[in-house]
Amino acid sequence: MSGVQGVMADLMLHMSVDAVRITTVQDSRGNPLEKVLYNADDRPMQRVLFLHDEAGRLMEEGEAYSDNRIRDDFRNLFRYDAQGRCIEREMHCPFGGERHTTVYNEYGDVSEIQRTPLPTDIDLLPQDSWVTYSSYEYDAYGNWVTCNVELRALGTGETTHREEKHRRAEYGDPH
Repeated sequence: MSGVQGVMADLMLHMSVDAVRITTVQDSRGNPLEKVLYNADDRPMQRVLFLHDEAGRLMEEGEAYSDNRIRDDFRNLFRYDAQGRCIEREMHCPFGGERHTTVYNEYGDVSEIQRTPLPTDIDLLPQDSWVTYSSYEYDAYGNWVTCNVELRALGTGETTHREEKHRRAEYGDPH
């Protein structure tokens, strides 16, 4: 099961002050098929549907119409590479949307994330494109010990943020 399961339902729950309970219907693999948000009177408020591919990866999720179609203006779409890693996520909502494209390095760590706004009929806020680059230093076991992150605006190429992360791994004696 991928790390992208249930993004829409979780977002809807946090945005809905009236929701007090969520029920989830799952397939035999444990993947969510449907989540229903209920109010304090135990009435359904919103339904979210989940569509998976043969491998069980989430391909689409979104708020459902009563006829079980996913709304175009409240949905997320996902694409994966041959290793099953999410390489693209499109998020659609009425006042905008965005596409996140992810590139992985030879160790499977994220090396680039590009955010691009999707066209919309209503422009409430300026939508900038940006890219995050991550470079790593690895130990003898192939685990990263230093990660350098740089955020750049795509339009200007200007670096807007830099960060260096460190982690230390301790390995026990295998004998």
